[in-house]
Amino acid sequence: MNKKKSDFLKTAIKAAKAAAKISSKAFNKDLKISYKDQYEIVTNIDKECEERIVKIILSKFPEHNIWGEERDETHKTSLYRWVIDPIDGTVMFSRGIETYGISISLEYKKETIVCVNYFPELKKMYYAEKNKGSYVNGKQIFVSNKKNKVPLILPSSSIVRKPNLAKKFTSNFKKHLITTRDFGSTEFHLSLVAEGKADCCYAYGLKPGDVSAGILLIREAGGKVINDKGKRANSQDKHIIGFSKILKTEDLI
Repeated sequence: MNKKKSDFLKTAIKAAKAAAKISSKAFNKDLKISYKDQYEIVTNIDKECEERIVKIILSKFPEHNIWGEERDETHKTSLYRWVIDPIDGTVMFSRGIETYGISISLEYKKETIVCVNYFPELKKMYYAEKNKGSYVNGKQIFVSNKKNKVPLILPSSSIVRKPNLAKKFTSNFKKHLITTRDFGSTEFHLSLVAEGKADCCYAYGLKPGDVSAGILLIREAGGKVINDKGKRANSQDKHIIGFSKILKTEDLI
């Protein structure tokens, strides 16, 4: 049964839907694109969506801190921090591919307690609250426990750019039969693991907005999320692995 939503979650959902109206209107249209660095792009829609999300959150919780993909982090005295990636998978969004998403989470003392991952073109909204389970479009979801299937592993695209990471990734699975795919959005990968559609997500070179929401989604769906040292991960980790019940920690690191 879908449990009653907190004001935190209601606000996150409201903000995600508001941002989706902006992104969907611009989807598959001409965009203003600039480069943050050699590999990472940003569009005018990323910034517009983030501004809308921040406005909605601060109107409800003005004392809270905010980390945003396209803005400087605030440092108030509050122990609450909102983490926002207005367009996770900007490359996919810029090319008219539907797997981009809007990711919003709330952390308390560095632990995610509320999250929303909304993929408007796919009409899929994932959300979770600590100790209340994970859901997609109102239906509770769980990680996969089907041990008779070949594991589906979702590695981040950064592996392609970093040979040392690629070598580490392939060596971890050299004794296992696996299938791999990359859909261009780390939060989409993590959401698929939470839903039981995939079994593991390897993510490298991260920022908080890439994983804060997905970490909670997977844990509330019965899975695990660790860093590359095998310890319990949080959004401050640069490398994480989220996985289902059919895999073991020793298989992954």
